[in-house]
Amino acid sequence: MSTNKLFYGWKIVGVSIIGLATGWAAIGIFSFGAFIKPLELEFGWQRGEISLALAVINLTGIAMAPILGFLVDKHGVRKILLPSSLMLGLLTASLFFLSSNLWHFYGIWFLVAVLGCAATPLSYSKVIVKWFDRKRGIALGLGLAGVGFGAALMPPFAQALISAYGWRVAYFGLGALVVFIGFPMLFFFLRNSPEQMGLRSDGDPVTNETKTNTLLIGYTVQETIRQKSFWLMIGIFLCIGMVVTSIIVHLIPMLVERGFEPSKAAQGQAFLGLSLIFGRVFAGYLMDRFFAPHVSIAFMIGPAIGVAILASGVSGPIVFLAIILVGMAIGAEFDVMGYLTSRYSGLLSYGLIFGFLFSAFELGAAIGSVAMGYCHDITGEYTIILWIMSGLALFACFLTSMLGAYPELPEKELASAGQTA
Repeated sequence: MSTNKLFYGWKIVGVSIIGLATGWAAIGIFSFGAFIKPLELEFGWQRGEISLALAVINLTGIAMAPILGFLVDKHGVRKILLPSSLMLGLLTASLFFLSSNLWHFYGIWFLVAVLGCAATPLSYSKVIVKWFDRKRGIALGLGLAGVGFGAALMPPFAQALISAYGWRVAYFGLGALVVFIGFPMLFFFLRNSPEQMGLRSDGDPVTNETKTNTLLIGYTVQETIRQKSFWLMIGIFLCIGMVVTSIIVHLIPMLVERGFEPSKAAQGQAFLGLSLIFGRVFAGYLMDRFFAPHVSIAFMIGPAIGVAILASGVSGPIVFLAIILVGMAIGAEFDVMGYLTSRYSGLLSYGLIFGFLFSAFELGAAIGSVAMGYCHDITGEYTIILWIMSGLALFACFLTSMLGAYPELPEKELASAGQTA
């Protein structure tokens, strides 16, 4: 392979950035808060009832993530991600026709969780870890930073459409971005693995020996669930899901209550997204050079402090310091999940194992976002639940400190494992 030719894996990273910027998290999670107040005013729904839609999508995601992981392990990411991305866009656009029946709202998000579930970091991390080994951390950090770009761009975009044309057009506009930008990029450029193109991970030269290599390194699912590290990671990402999703979903209405104009509150959400990008790339860079659990702990201390700042009831510029601390940690969550999965369990059943961890994250996300909404409905403020979330961030740090060294992973034949390259 020519040394001056761009390794196609970096194009995969670019595709991942665009796909995730117009993916499930950017559309369904980061933009969700922009619609809470308009839906309250339009239909008279309570904030807790609206937030329950996040529980619908997250609880459905709990069941779908292992299924998705199994499917991408068996059939490859491309066959699963392409139709899922298209359905995400169409379903989001269909909210233009949302009725006053709350179950209509829940139903659409249920279908998003079932049919659009592949447009998540699970699929993209599966592809990236296939294309990179030595540079896996930075590749994951860059590729999954697409979530940050989506977090930075989608809320202001949605808020601008809401202010100019109303929330219905805003939903339609978000869906159109997925259909006409995200989906075509995936269709033309996404490839499952370097082997499909006669290449090797990290752009290493292909030799006769490596052409015939059919080994995958890693545990089976049965072997993985017997490892202490797996159950610690379940607990870690359950806590992280509760903390980060509750803040993401409720940040805009929280800032509005503290005197920010809706447009400024949406900019705060965008600021969180920019911090997420930096956190994701920086965490990925550090994980290639230092022990990943130590990197994760360093990043998770940030939201413990940031959420505590928000719990203290502050307003004004210091709020943005809290947003930076939270955003950097949010940036580290999925690339840490992908990196830890690859190092503690390997690539043999990567998709399914990542799916179980993603389910734990989704369960935490469902609990956290709903608890935040109902706590506000009951007490009229977010203070108590914010202190709880700060404590959960510290508990996640404690669990991470117990992971221990990376194991020596076994080698298994690709054909006998039934894997798709």
